Amino acid sequence: MKIISGTAKNLELNIPKGTAVRPTAVIARKSIFESVGDWDGLTVLDLFSGSGVLGLEAASRGAVKIYFSEKSSINCSCIRENILKLTNAGVKCTAKVIEGDSKKFHLNFPELHNKIDIIFADPPYELTTNIIDTLFLSEKFVSWAGSTLLILETSDKYPPGLNPNFLKMWRINSIKKHGKSRFYFLKPENNL
Repeated sequence: MKIISGTAKNLELNIPKGTAVRPTAVIARKSIFESVGDWDGLTVLDLFSGSGVLGLEAASRGAVKIYFSEKSSINCSCIRENILKLTNAGVKCTAKVIEGDSKKFHLNFPELHNKIDIIFADPPYELTTNIIDTLFLSEKFVSWAGSTLLILETSDKYPPGLNPNFLKMWRINSIKKHGKSRFYFLKPENNL
């Protein structure tokens, strides 16, 4: 797996061995990142980081602060190794790996309220329903997110827009489909 653009373009990244990590495909990553456009100076949160490829790609493209939230210690070690590779390739950013439950990140870091520009959320597909019900339908999380752009990756089998409560809390700006994955570009409704 490689970084596809920016300062660390073509840098080969480590992938955690022996885990069920599902890195976002290159074509999907390219589409997502080009949709946002300019990454310079952004603060990014990569929830359910896995290999950390989304946050690492953001750093290579100019994001200045990246938070990685991942509960697997094996995955966290791999992300730290990849951050070192990026740093050695000339990427300048502040990166912090937080080992813990991504569903509780907003509770553990209240000082980041409305200070994250983009949140990536790529939970294991089999947990999507649970994550939507416990995190994205939480008024505390929506309020904490502030004016952020949330990019949610799901299986094409679970469109969150079918849940009427979800649509009360999140505005779907766009949907991109790549293979069996869907990417929802969301904004909290309380910030319209």
